[in-house]
Amino acid sequence: MKILIAVDGSEHSIKALKEVLRLTGGGKIEEITLLHVFEGLLTGPIFNSDLDEEQARNLDNQLQKRGAAILEQSAGIFSDQDYTVNTVVKQGPIAQTIVQYAAEGNYDFIVVGSRGLSGAKKLFLGSVSNAIVQEAHTDVLVVK
Repeated sequence: MKILIAVDGSEHSIKALKEVLRLTGGGKIEEITLLHVFEGLLTGPIFNSDLDEEQARNLDNQLQKRGAAILEQSAGIFSDQDYTVNTVVKQGPIAQTIVQYAAEGNYDFIVVGSRGLSGAKKLFLGSVSNAIVQEAHTDVLVVK
């Protein structure tokens, strides 16, 4: 079984990681991939025209480093397990990138927290997790 877990460092993201451990209980897991996606300042919807391209690129590099740190912390949750854990940082539209990565990697299911760091407040699900549920071509586990 191949599992893709989208992580952003939020409380719900950490709960999602722990839920995977609880549900798998040391079972047969081929691969776990932790994926952190950031939109970036140059390509994202929040491009600030007060920044020049070099400043935006530097900030994007910082976001990538922050993503790598989040992945390292998240992977630590699996340190006592005998799983292959891969970590990947991607830049792009968050939900679309997660769904596309899952499809290309032929993952059995996607795990996400119900709300992340974006601050988006929906009635039941965060906007990213809701979009993933709607767009994914595989099973999705949303952890509250």
